[in-house]
Amino acid sequence: MCLSCTLIQQPYAQQVELKRSQAQTLLEPYGPTAWLEPFTGPEQGYRTRIKMVVGGTYRRPTFGILDRERRGVDLRECGVIHPELTRMFGLIHSLIRISKLAPYSVPERTGELKQVHMTLNEAGQIMLRFVMRSRAGVKALRPNLAGFLERAPHIVTVTANLLPDHVALAEGEEEIHLTGETTFPLTISRLPLRVRPQGFVQTNQAVAEGLYAQAGEWIAAASRDSHVGPPETVWDLYAGVGGFGFTAAQAGAGHVIGVETSSEAVAAGNAAAAAQGMAAVEFIAADATQWVREKPAPELIIVNPPRRGLGPDLPVWLNECEAESIIYSSCNPTTLARDLAAMSNWSIEQARLFDMFPQTPHMEVIALLSRS
Repeated sequence: MCLSCTLIQQPYAQQVELKRSQAQTLLEPYGPTAWLEPFTGPEQGYRTRIKMVVGGTYRRPTFGILDRERRGVDLRECGVIHPELTRMFGLIHSLIRISKLAPYSVPERTGELKQVHMTLNEAGQIMLRFVMRSRAGVKALRPNLAGFLERAPHIVTVTANLLPDHVALAEGEEEIHLTGETTFPLTISRLPLRVRPQGFVQTNQAVAEGLYAQAGEWIAAASRDSHVGPPETVWDLYAGVGGFGFTAAQAGAGHVIGVETSSEAVAAGNAAAAAQGMAAVEFIAADATQWVREKPAPELIIVNPPRRGLGPDLPVWLNECEAESIIYSSCNPTTLARDLAAMSNWSIEQARLFDMFPQTPHMEVIALLSRS
C-alpha cells in the first residue's frame, strides 16, 4: 500500500484550503503578506514525470515502491500518474520479460533493473530511462529495443542509468544513450527546450507553467512601477533547466544568469538559449552559495532550492546583499520559513500557493520579497 496520497479521502477544495492555511500560518511572521488565490491544476493524472522502483521477477515485475520488507509494491494503476504514462507499463512489462531482465532485490542484493523513469511532454512524447545495477542489464535490454519501439513510436529517448552501489538513490552518475534523441523536447514558459536525461523537470507541468507565469507577472509589474524599466540583471539560483530564468528574459530582463550544480541541466539551458537566439541568457555550473560571493548582487534574485532550503550560509548573504527584490519559490514552506528567519531585512510582499501535488500534503509556495 502506498502512503503518499494521505489527503485522498478529503474533498479537493478542503485539501487546498488546508495547505493554504498551513502555509499562511508558517509564513505569517514574515509579512505583511498579500495572499493571492491558490493556483490549482488537475486533481488526478497530473504526474508527467515518474520514478518507479521495480520489484518482483522478470516474469511478474512490479512498478512502484518497496514495502517494509523491501519487496516491490505495484502502483502502476496509481491515479495521480498521467494516463499516457500508465498505458506504457504493459509494454515495459513485456520488454522486461522478453529480455529476462531481473529486477533488483534489495534484501538479496541480486538482479539488474532497479527503477524505471518516464517523462511526458506536451506533444505526448516520452523519455524512458532504465536504472540498472550494471552493464549486464544494458546488454540484456539492447537486442529487444527495436521491436519495443515499433510498438511505442511516441518514445523518442531511451537511456540506461548505472547505479552499481547498494544505496537508496534514484539514479547514478553514468548515463548510457540507447536509442532515439539524445535530448528530450519540452516546452517551458512557452519556449521549446531540450532536456537532458539527468536534468530536473517538474512533475506537474500544468502547475509549473502557472508558477513561472506568476514570477513573470511580478517581474513585469516591477518593471511598470520602476522609472528605469525592467531589471538589468537577474540571477536564477538553483536554475534547473531554466524555467524561471527564461521567464525573466521574456519579462524584459537585460541579462539573466542561471546557476545550477547539474552540468547536464546547464548544457541543456545554454543549448536552448542559443537555439532561441536569447543571447541575454546564460547558465553556469556552480554552487550558488559560493558563486554569489564572487560578484556584485543584481537588481533581482530568484531562488528555487530543493526541499532542504537554502542552507545556513546563503540566507545570511541574501540578507545583506544589495538586490532590490527576491523571488523565492519553495517546495517546502517549513524550510522557507526557516530561511526567512535569517533574512530580517526582507519581508514577504505577496505570496501564492501552487498545488503541485494534489492528494498529498506537499505544496509549492512562491513569495515576492521586498526590503523591510
